Amino acid sequence: MLTFAAGWVGTSLMIVLANVEQMRGQRQPLSTALCYGLAGLMVLWAAALAAQAGTSAIGFILAAGFSTALILGLSASNKPWGWIDRIIARLGFYERPRFNQHHHVHRLAVHLMIFQAVAVMRPLAAAGTANFAYANPATLVNLAMSAVIYATAALLGVGWLVRRDWRRAVRRLGLRFPNRRDWAAGIAAAAALHVIVWAAVSAWASLAAPAALEQQTAAARQLFDSYNSSLILAALFAMLTAVSEEMLFRGALQPVFGLALSSLFFTWLHIQYAFTPGMLILFIVSLGFGLLRRHVSATASIIAHSIYNFVPFAVAALPISAGLAL
Repeated sequence: MLTFAAGWVGTSLMIVLANVEQMRGQRQPLSTALCYGLAGLMVLWAAALAAQAGTSAIGFILAAGFSTALILGLSASNKPWGWIDRIIARLGFYERPRFNQHHHVHRLAVHLMIFQAVAVMRPLAAAGTANFAYANPATLVNLAMSAVIYATAALLGVGWLVRRDWRRAVRRLGLRFPNRRDWAAGIAAAAALHVIVWAAVSAWASLAAPAALEQQTAAARQLFDSYNSSLILAALFAMLTAVSEEMLFRGALQPVFGLALSSLFFTWLHIQYAFTPGMLILFIVSLGFGLLRRHVSATASIIAHSIYNFVPFAVAALPISAGLAL
């Protein structure tokens, strides 16, 4: 709980300071110092993991070292930002990203994305791929804490309390009270994505050896089992993840970084799929939510995400589901 509080406060402070910088059009030493602090924290994590996990942490240590050097380099020099700007623009093959290398909030977002992309590897490095499914239990408390961080980062990231009032911040995130179009598009997208995923998983199962498939899906099954004891618990899981993730990834990040890059980042953070075909399937699902955000609203993508998450639990609760399971 203390780690969560420190992370939440620290992240919120950095985002608020970056928005103040943007509003004033200048750099402030404290904000820059906090970005250096991210790099220092990554070094400490790598050192602690090396002491605990030995050789299984080599990949994380190397990634931590690379990300530390990258964060430090981006904090100390303006030159690499032009390259990043061009890379993001080229990845926006479907929609034009609004990333601006001179925007302090956009720069901070890159720092935080680098940090989080490496930090999420820590439990995998500590446990090893084979044991990861049992190393990071997904409790409702952990889920709620992640949801708070995501939602806060999204709201503060678009300038709430500094550059935008509540109404303008919500509009920037693509949120609104759900109308008929949001409901229709959300329900249709969830149904279509389930059909696509069913076909992809069937192909995956037909190509993979049973033992390999069981190992590759162990973490995902553990996540399902964590919330399968009650439909109320499953509904909380579906809503918390959908609202917070859509606010951050589709609402806040997608307009800045584009559909492809924001979906890649979303997929990478779902480390429970641990470099399996499941990551590609999740990337396709993320693209579906992103297209919904692009053409309808973030509210519609929240509806689709919630239904998509909840349907497997509802199907498992049906009396006939036991007879259908193989």
